Parts: sequence; C-alpha cells; structure tokens
Amino acid sequence: MKIVSLCPSNTELLAYLGRLDDVAAVDDSSDWPPEVKQLPNVGPDLHIDMDRVEALKPDLVVASLSVPGMERNVEELKRRGLPHLVLASNSLEDIANDLLQLGEALGETKKAADLVRRYRAFLSEYRERAATVAEPARLYWEWWPRPIFTPGGAN
Repeated sequence: MKIVSLCPSNTELLAYLGRLDDVAAVDDSSDWPPEVKQLPNVGPDLHIDMDRVEALKPDLVVASLSVPGMERNVEELKRRGLPHLVLASNSLEDIANDLLQLGEALGETKKAADLVRRYRAFLSEYRERAATVAEPARLYWEWWPRPIFTPGGAN
C-alpha cells in the first residue's frame, strides 16, 4: 500500500501502527519518528503540492482538518478523486478515535485497538496524578493567531 500523510499527527499515527514502510511522502512538518525526514515531502500542510501527491498514485492520502485552511486540501483530494481519509481530532478522545479509524482503513483494527487501550491507560494514569496536585499551574498558550486557536475545553 502506498500512503501519503498531509499532517504530522497523521504521520505519527501511521508510525504507531507500524506502517511507515508504506508511507511514500509526508508534509514538510512531519519530523517524528526521525526516519520520516528521509521521505519525500509534498509541501507545507496549508499549501500541499497536489500535483506531486497525485503523481505518487497513492492508495490512501491521510488528510487532516487540524488547522484552519486544511479544508482546501480535502476539497482538492475530492476534486482529483484521490482516495483519502480525513482525521480531525479536537480532543484526546478524538485522537483515540482517529487511531481506530486509521487502523480500520489499513486493516490494522486489532493493533489499533491495543494501542488505544494503552493510550487510554496512559491518560488515566496522568489524570490520577494530576488530581493530586494541590495548586495546578495556569498557562495560556496561543497556538495559532488567526483565528485564535488555543488549548482548552475539548481541545
């Protein structure tokens, strides 16, 4: 299978599923695991070179809606008739669901379910630890300026 990943988080999910050997290209921000830096890149996530993606003749393009503007990539994938899966996580639970969805698309449902079980156990452990903190730190982190995008609430 030939896969193109258009977002670092998607590339990481592919790595967790053990499918990096199937990845033909990534966006230019994908940098983990380190071996993905050797893969061809198809441009920045907001300006993907769709001609290059199409030329690779992928069996699956894993797109994202994690940043405003990425919907243009999805529209172009549809226009070109390229097989794709769109992941759009806004919460920790969405990440688990994306992993399950990607696992299903790749025929890795058992592996994805095991990874999600371990992921949820990890989160549970840290929620328990956080509950014991008497005075939690306060932090404002602006990830994206327009529109303002900051962690909090569901994300």
